[in-house]
Formats: sequence, C-alpha cells, structure tokens
Amino acid sequence: MKFEKTKRIICCALSFLIPCGLMLAMLAVWDVMPFGSKTVLVGDAGVQYYPFAMLLRRLLRSGESLLYSWRVGFGSSLIPEFAYYCSNLYDLAACLLPEQMVAPFLCVSVCTRLGTAGLFFNCFLITLRKKPTFAEPVFASFYALCGWAMANCFQLIWLDCFAMVPLVLAALVLLVRERDMRFYPLALGACLFSNYYFSFSICCMAVLFWIGLLIVLRIPRGELLKAAGRFFGCSLLAAGLAAVLLIPTGAALRNTSAAGMEYQGWKEVCEPLTLLLAQLSPFGFLRINKHPVNFAAGILPLFCCFGFLTERRIAWRERIYAGGLMLFLLLSLWWSPLNYAWHGFHEPRFTVDRFAYLVPLVLCYMGWRLFSVQTQDCEKRLTVLLRTAGMLLLAILPVCFAIKEKQTDISGVCIVLLLLYGICWLISGILPKQRQRITLVISVFAVMEMVLTANLTVQRVKSQQQDVDWDALSRAMDDIRQDTAENSRENLDRIGLRMGSNGFANKGLLQNVPYQTAAFSSMNKEPLLTFCQKCGMIASPIGANYSFQELSPFAMQLFDICYMVMEKPPVFGTPLAAYPEDETQVYRSDAERTAGFCIPLQDAYSFDPDADPYTVQNAIFDEMTGLDEPLFSFVMPEFRKAKDLSVAQIADDSFSYQASDPQKDPMETHPSLTFQYTIPDDGCYGVFYAPDNDDWEGYEIWDGQDQISGNFYHDGKQQYYNAVFMLGRLESGKELTFRFYPKRESAGSLRLYLAKLNEETCAAGLAVLREHSLLQQQVDDTLLSGTVTASEDRMLYLSVPYDKGWTAAVDGVKTETVPLYGAMTGIPLSAGTHTVRLRFMPVGLIAGGAGSAVSLAVYLVLCIASGRKLCRSRNEQRSEE
Repeated sequence: MKFEKTKRIICCALSFLIPCGLMLAMLAVWDVMPFGSKTVLVGDAGVQYYPFAMLLRRLLRSGESLLYSWRVGFGSSLIPEFAYYCSNLYDLAACLLPEQMVAPFLCVSVCTRLGTAGLFFNCFLITLRKKPTFAEPVFASFYALCGWAMANCFQLIWLDCFAMVPLVLAALVLLVRERDMRFYPLALGACLFSNYYFSFSICCMAVLFWIGLLIVLRIPRGELLKAAGRFFGCSLLAAGLAAVLLIPTGAALRNTSAAGMEYQGWKEVCEPLTLLLAQLSPFGFLRINKHPVNFAAGILPLFCCFGFLTERRIAWRERIYAGGLMLFLLLSLWWSPLNYAWHGFHEPRFTVDRFAYLVPLVLCYMGWRLFSVQTQDCEKRLTVLLRTAGMLLLAILPVCFAIKEKQTDISGVCIVLLLLYGICWLISGILPKQRQRITLVISVFAVMEMVLTANLTVQRVKSQQQDVDWDALSRAMDDIRQDTAENSRENLDRIGLRMGSNGFANKGLLQNVPYQTAAFSSMNKEPLLTFCQKCGMIASPIGANYSFQELSPFAMQLFDICYMVMEKPPVFGTPLAAYPEDETQVYRSDAERTAGFCIPLQDAYSFDPDADPYTVQNAIFDEMTGLDEPLFSFVMPEFRKAKDLSVAQIADDSFSYQASDPQKDPMETHPSLTFQYTIPDDGCYGVFYAPDNDDWEGYEIWDGQDQISGNFYHDGKQQYYNAVFMLGRLESGKELTFRFYPKRESAGSLRLYLAKLNEETCAAGLAVLREHSLLQQQVDDTLLSGTVTASEDRMLYLSVPYDKGWTAAVDGVKTETVPLYGAMTGIPLSAGTHTVRLRFMPVGLIAGGAGSAVSLAVYLVLCIASGRKLCRSRNEQRSEE
C-alpha cells in the first residue's frame, strides 16, 4: 500500500514536470522570457490578456473601483471584462509582483498551466483505476502538449479551463460511481468562474461523459432518475457558485457583436475532409484561426487507437462509446451545425474550433486504457501481428493526409516514430515477460516526441511586434499629465493614440492612461462599435475593437477627445511642446470640448446603418445643431483605367468590376483599378471607400510621385472595410491617384469618393453645442456629475457609452437614461438649470452575488451531508468485512 502511494505521488509529479519542464527548457533554448527578450505573449495574449491583467493589478493596488473604469476605451463595466480575461489565480498572483516582472511571469505561467493540465489528467486516470502505472504520466503529458494547446498557448485563460477539464471528469466519475457530490460542483464551478464562454464546451462534454458513465458502469434503470437528479442538481449548483460573474456578464453579453452574429448555414467548415484528418498527425504547421485547428495528441495515442478498439479485455460498451464519441467530435469539427452548437449556438468570431481539445483528450484516454489492460499473458503471434499492422495502418493515414495537404515538413519523423512504436509493440506482444522494459523504451520515445513538439511550438512563436516606441509614448503621457494639471481640466480629457500599425491594441492599458479612445475586447457593445465606425474611427463589429485615427472636430466633440498622440501632425491640433521631427508628438485639440451638451428633443436618435460614415455624420450634425449647411460636401472620382478587369460605372461614386483575364499568369502584377481626383478647393479632405466583399489585395493613394497612404491586407482579407480617414489639407488643383488591387478571378463593386470638411459650418455647429454644455464636471470611478442649463426641453448628450448600469439623477430625482444613436447616454431635461449625477452599478451584480452566496451555503451543507453519508457507508463495509 505504501509503495503504491509513493508510486502515485511520483506519477503525479512526473505528469506536471514533464510538460512544464519541456516548455521551460524550450523557452530557455529560444531566448524567450524570462530567459531572453522574446515573448509568448503574442496575439490575444499581448493585446488583451496581458493589458487587462495589468489593469486589474493597478486597480487593486491603487484601491480604485473594480466595477467601472474610464481606462478601457470610452469607459467600460469591469465585471464582464475581468470575467472573460482575468478571473484566474495567475492574474491575482501577478498583482504581488513588480510591474516589470508581470510579462515574464505570464510567459512562465504558460508552462505551469500546461503542467497543471498534465497533473489533472493524471488525477482523472487515477480516479478511473486506482492502481498507478507509469503509463499515466506519459499520456497525461501527451494531453498537456497536444496540438490544440500548442496552437493556443497564447490564449492564457483558455489554458486554465483546458487544464481543469480532466478534473471535472474525475469529479463526475466520483459523482456517478460513488455518489460523492462534493467535488463535481466545485470543479465545474471553478471552470465557469475562470472563463464562462470556454466552459460551455466543458458543460457539453460533461453531459456526454455522464451518459457514457451510465452506459459503461451499467447503472440500473431504477437508479437513472436519481442519477439524473444528482447530475443536473450539482451542475446547477456549480453555475450558482459562479453566478456573481455569470449573471452580470450574461446581461452585458446581450449587446455585444458576438451575440448578434448570425448562423452562416448548413455547410462544411473544413474542405477537403482529408485536411481535417491531417490534423491528427503531430508536428504540423500551427494553424491559428483556421478550420480545422491543430488537435493532434501525438503519434503514440494515435497509434494506440486501433488497439483500443479491438482489445477484447476492454468492455465492448466502453469501446463503442469511446469510438463513437471520437467520431462525433470529428464530425462536429467538420459539419457546420454541430460546430455551431459547440460554440454556444453562435458563429465563432475568429478563433475557431475551441472544443477541439476534446479530441486529444479522448485519444490519450484510449492509449492509456490500452496500456492499463496489458498483462503478462501471451497472445497468439498472428493476433499480435495483425493488431500491430492495423494500429500502424490507422495511424499512418493522418500522416499521409498531412503530407498530401502540405501540413508538415517533418513527416519522416512521424513515420520513423510510428515504426519504432510498432516494433516495440510487436516485441512486447511476442515476449510478454519483457513488457515492462519495452514500456520503458516506449516512454523514452514518447518523451523525445514531446521534446520535438515543444521545440517546434516555441520555435514558431514570433517575438512580440514592437511597432510602438514605448519610451516615446511614456514621455507623451507625462506631457499630457503635466498639461492637465497646469490647466485644471474638468472634462474626461480623452487621449487618442495612433502609434504603429497595430492601432486596435490596448496600448493605453499598458501605459496606465486614465482616458483613452481604444478598446479591443470581446465585451465591446456592437452599437458602440458601429457608432465609432460611422464617426470615422477605425472600428470593427466583427473584430470587436475600435481605435483612434484623426477625426473631424465634430467627431472629436462627440467623444470628448482632447489629446492626440500621433506620429504625424493632425489637421486640427496644437503641439504641446517642441518635439524632434522623428518622434511621436502630442497635440491638443484646437476646439473647446465638454463631456456633455444639450441637443433638440426627438422621438428617436438613430441613423441608417447602411449609410456611409460621412453621410451619417452629416445627418447627426444636422439633428444636433439645426444648421442647414452640411458638415461634409462630396467630390466624386474620375475613372482612369483598369488592368485585367472590365469596369462599369453604376453611380457617381460606385463602380462594378470583373476579372477579364482570369487565366493570366498569377506571378504577374495583380489586376488594378485606377481613379483620379482633382481637388476643387483648398481645404481639409477625407476619403471613403467601400468594396462589397473582401476579395482585395490592397490599395494605394498617390500624390504625384509620392505615396501618401496604402495598405495590403493579411491573407488577402480586409478587416476594416468601409474605410474612412482624413487625408489632411489639400490645395486647389492638386491631383490624387487612387489605385485598388482586387484579387485575381474576383468580381464585385466599389464605392469611392472624397469628402471636404466645411470648416466654417463645423465651427458654427460646435458653438451651438457649447451654448448648453455640461459645466463643473466631476469624474470618478463610478460617478459623473455636473450642471447644465437648458433653454427649453432638451436631451443631454453625454460622451459616455450607454449601459443600463448607469443610474441618473436630475436635481436629486431619479431619471431614466436613454440610448442615443444606440451607443451613447442621453438624459431628458426640462427647461432650466439642473444638477446631473450618474452612478454606476453593473446590472445583475447584486442578484449574482446573492446567488453565489446562497449556492455556497447549499454547497457547504451538501459537502457535510455527503461526507457523513460516505463515511457511514465505508464503516458499514468495513464491519461486514
């Protein structure tokens, strides 16, 4: 007994140390933090997870509110943000570290998270079969280092749920087999608390696994109703434990762009089918945000699959269930309706196939189960030979598909490893007395395979793109703080950052900017993203982000933007100081601003969602100011020439096109459309272009021989169509050339025009808005207040994103807030001078806190009752013995 306990401890330690140690070693080899300057905090980890972790750290250390913050874009409720990005122990631990240590700590946490996945998988296997073997650490490590984890190692909080899935399944085994209700609610509740969205697939897997346990354990029909009550009751209790996050987040999710995404249809998501099967082969190229993602478990688990399905010493119910579950998961990865269901019944935005980690989980279970039934009994040599041949044949098929689909450049390694595993398996079948030694050899080969997997992953991790001069940005922030202090500003004083190509990243969070204009978060509300886009910002409802670029003074007032940190001078801004020409400059808006102003009362404040941004701004400007002159006037393009395209003009600003020579050599230059503009008058101009699809390679804008703008899109996809941006001041008679490059063999249409800002009209409109603006403002974490005078019944427009959590009081009387243009906050006012005060409390937080408190009390009572019952049952068994 003592030997088995020691062996169990060793197995658990190895299950953690092998994946964690291998990843740490690879970080050291490739000079990744904390051993070098490179980082695994790329992609979402660099622009979302790490910045939000820094925000949580600063709020906790400064004692600021955890309910709302003006640091996240134009302002955001924090409970949903932290529920998605920061509700884990690692971020809380990062709060105890110096700021410069947070990034290396999060890099190392990738290794420990994978090690935890191996440890918990080992716990799952030990729960199924209490007698430990050294097969558990091998297959636990294969699970921790599976292709899905390697491809998604930058999705930090997903790794927490990935690690806890085996723990949930282990607790579910205890619930069904021993009726122990203490662990399952806690394990599932921890997953829901860590990441509610990712946990949806865990809940689906729990249902499937519970059904499998009923089948494999042969639960009597008379006990099914009680078993169902325990399972669904404990699942509901788990949700109750996490209700303090789930309920406020559920309320916030209703208006996000993800909630409004429509189902794309009954179609295959993986073409061809061989590409799906190719992902079962390890050592493939990392596929990020593409169907299907990497989900290989490794050569050894794949090799054992056929052996598991044909092993008679494993109950046929178990084999049929596990094989059927594997086929169902593969079908779900291939067929769109099932894939849609696994993602919570909505189309995933970019990161696809989030549930694919279940494939390596099942494969690793199959491999371990096959090894667990091996005995010293001798089998017929023909049986061993046929089974080994079948195992090799089934395992080599994905490798062949990977070669066919060009998904790996080291397919020879897969084949060599398969042959080595096959030889070892054949020898162990013929010489059963040597099975332990052969198993040790197989374990050595397995570790070699894991070393290669970890090496390829870290080797392919690119260093964080440092497209921003952080020192210059830090100096800019110091200048802004000094200017704010000297001028005693009372507005929100929002800061527009436009530095580097990655404009949508949460740079402000990393620089501790109090008020900023950029936010990249899945919790961004779709109406706000659309409103930002129509006002000229870079915004994408699909990409769930918005960021700053130079805007018109009217749009700057709508968002109360005071400062601009840019690499080129804006049209309407004054530099704060004399900066060298090659440095980032800080500019202050020329126009006076306010966080709120009165506008005429209307039945509804909305705009045509299909209209272009400049048309929308004209309409809003007219509604708010009542001026007859438009904010922008339009200049139509003159078509010049097309290359390899046939073109037809369908409106003054619209052109259709179609490839005229689709068979032309693709190595030659791309087809192109060329337009010419002659500037009619001196002034400030913006450009708008809108292709009707994403079949574009890029565009260029030329001023004579000088290119003044241009962009070529990653993978040929344009993330931000309906592009609108300011070109700056242009002189009369200047000629501009616009050139667009559609993909070869493409067809569609394009809208294009210039918009001239009528500066005198804009200044008159801003003067009208300032006549009844919000004065003596006070801004706190969850508070905004001030005084305003309305000459007649009016609507107070506030540059605060609309959220039902805001409660307004006018002269101490509670007043309902209304959404303006679907995005911003409005308060109806009567004529006279009023004191306006807004306070914030997340919707559902009180209900969620009460639900969690009640659930915790029920859980504690359940633990006591369940523990006593199990104790009595064990005492009775001992007395009978």
